[in-house]
Amino acid sequence: MWHKRKSHLNVTLINCPRLQDEEINSLILYPNPTQDELNITWNSLNNEKVQLSCIDILGQTIYQKEIDSNEGRNEFKLNTSLFSDGVYFMRITRDGNTQSRKFVVKH
Repeated sequence: MWHKRKSHLNVTLINCPRLQDEEINSLILYPNPTQDELNITWNSLNNEKVQLSCIDILGQTIYQKEIDSNEGRNEFKLNTSLFSDGVYFMRITRDGNTQSRKFVVKH
């Protein structure tokens, strides 16, 4: 016989930076799957430095670049023609916050 137990969990967030609504889920990758070039777009609320990182399925960083991002919509084109076919993750880091999206390279 199973007994249901009620339990409570209290969570306290300390120093948890929050992205503005306009920045949440603003990282877009296309086309996906891609062959030779991946378009990366994101929104920024102000001028800031962002770091773009491409990570392979083994967790290895295979590309990394720091970019000056402008207020509003930003776009970067990544040459993927020399990438092997497979699954990758694009990560954007700005102001201590990170967003990641999966993409596929298929030649």
